[in-house]
Amino acid sequence: MNTSIFNYSGYKPVPFRDDLTNYTNSRTFGNPLEQSREKSLIFPTYFGLATAAFCLCTCGTLKLIKASWIIWTLILLIAVVVMLPIISVLLLYKSLANLWLRGKILNGADTFWALDADDPASLAVINVLAIVSEDISLQQLKNAVGEKLVPSHPKLKHLRECSPFGYFFWNGQQKLNLDDYVKTIGCECNDEASSEEELREALSSLSNAQLPHNHLAGWEILLGPKLMYGGKTHRAIVFRIHHSMGDGPALFRALFSTLTDCKNMEVFTPNPETVKKIIDRIQSRYNNKFFDNVVAVGRSLRGQLLQPSDDNVLHGPKLSGQKQIAWCSSTQLMEAAKSIHNATGASFSAGLLASFLAAVSQFGNDADKLKACTIVFPVRALQNNPNTEPEMSNTFSCAVVSNRIPAMDDGVDAQIKAADEALKKATQPVVVGATRAILKLVGDVCPRPIANLALNSRQCTAAMSNMPGPQTKISVFGSSVEKLVFWVPNKRSTGVGVSILSYAGELSLGLNVDTALVNQHDAAKTLLLLWEEQLLLMSSVVGKKL
Repeated sequence: MNTSIFNYSGYKPVPFRDDLTNYTNSRTFGNPLEQSREKSLIFPTYFGLATAAFCLCTCGTLKLIKASWIIWTLILLIAVVVMLPIISVLLLYKSLANLWLRGKILNGADTFWALDADDPASLAVINVLAIVSEDISLQQLKNAVGEKLVPSHPKLKHLRECSPFGYFFWNGQQKLNLDDYVKTIGCECNDEASSEEELREALSSLSNAQLPHNHLAGWEILLGPKLMYGGKTHRAIVFRIHHSMGDGPALFRALFSTLTDCKNMEVFTPNPETVKKIIDRIQSRYNNKFFDNVVAVGRSLRGQLLQPSDDNVLHGPKLSGQKQIAWCSSTQLMEAAKSIHNATGASFSAGLLASFLAAVSQFGNDADKLKACTIVFPVRALQNNPNTEPEMSNTFSCAVVSNRIPAMDDGVDAQIKAADEALKKATQPVVVGATRAILKLVGDVCPRPIANLALNSRQCTAAMSNMPGPQTKISVFGSSVEKLVFWVPNKRSTGVGVSILSYAGELSLGLNVDTALVNQHDAAKTLLLLWEEQLLLMSSVVGKKL
């Protein structure tokens, strides 16, 4: 049936639908093809106006759009468009591998620490030293681990292996032999108490040693020698956990909440109200700043990709895998760190970072003085519900902090301010979030050779981890834990590990240094003493202003 009628004022038939929509218009109807072409030309105009309106609304104000916003937005969009096909292919490849491995592939954050499994210089093992107030036998330790720890965390029963597809996966063991995982350092039958120096040497030799089953296992617990503190016998216990099992806070919380003798004890759990305040502050600060965040992410990624490697005495040589260990802890150090925070308003970590940089500036000979020191900080993502059951997992990001080594004439206030500003710049929430997403994406979709290439960073001199601990002493195996300290592992060319832990009113500082970077037998101990000295000095200087 013909659906056209004639327009008597024109020359051509008009579609019925157009006649209905234009019957009040007395003008002559034009060519429908021409009208369609005009409408198609109008659409891009509307789209452009809508895009401009979106940009103005997103900015939150009617100020002019900065050129940097446009440039970095386009750069990131182009990067996403280029990477999408590659990521799609890798996801398809991983899906096929996952079917073959029955869903046992490590997640992205776990994979990040499994990549160096074959590097003898950096075996990615977190070492934790707990000094308990009473003696304990090896059998008591095995009983506690077998009855409490292993049943609570099935991940401990698995071995970490690399598949032919290039992905790491968890391979479960049918039977766990505790004799392989719970052992002694030296001879348990020795009734003579060892000195702290002897313990330090023992820890230095085993800090980068392989874990059981040719380093495929993820943990071991070692019963250390007897020690004398205040005229009483104490016992050292060393927990060694591969970082692919979880990050520091997760591992501490899982281990000690399981092994502690106190029931319903929250270990390393932030106050939910405090977490909510932090999130609200971050959201209020970054609302309506979409393009500012894009620029911050772009500049941070550019800096990490193009930043040259540190050139100093503590960075550069190929790591040997042999480590020097040192530590100290006291309430005086805690009070010093708090006084710096209270007097200057800088973050707690900023005072510790500034004092460490000041110590580094005095370390070594004049010819070996450092001019710059890049430090990577692990930053753990906030949990939605910190009161959930403790779980071994990696939920971290990284913040790369570029620091200038202070000159001799730099004042204490200037040093602390510089460290605080460097930390704030590197730990912007949007930058930390973007870095975490990239680490997780690369670890999730890329097989080992590609992930190794993508995450091959060699700029940093040191890794520094600051972790809050329980405010009161905890008890394990029936004994009170008097001292608690940990050491972060080295990775790639980063041969200095710096650890900070608050526990029961004390501040514990730990250092591990690869011997390829130093030629002194007690270099780590010397650097630690300098750090302690600078922290107390800065506290006394700024404390006079209170």
